[in-house]
Amino acid sequence: MQGVGSTDRARDRLTSNGIKQLSFGMIPGISGLLLNEGRWADFDVISLVAPVHPEMPDVKAAVRVVEVIDKLIPEIEIDIETLYQEAEKIAERIKALRRQAKPVEPQPPIGMYE
Repeated sequence: MQGVGSTDRARDRLTSNGIKQLSFGMIPGISGLLLNEGRWADFDVISLVAPVHPEMPDVKAAVRVVEVIDKLIPEIEIDIETLYQEAEKIAERIKALRRQAKPVEPQPPIGMYE
């Protein structure tokens, strides 16, 4: 898990909570827009980046993000253990469905090599 902050205060908050800062990369979309606007307005904005595997949905990545949010905002309390248990159930179900699915063999385009 890595984070990006729009101000020195936001970056210090990441560091003090043990969250590595993204040293290289680009934050697109709404997150990037908010970070840029926060920078110009001197408003604290934090964007969190969780690594995921594109070929396999990582339901635990979402729980890790919520866990970091829970750290960053001590005024709220989130039951992370329940979320991890649910994520584990979903991950097991996805694995079972992948085992049941038949592998697809590549087919040559129709009309070629006939």
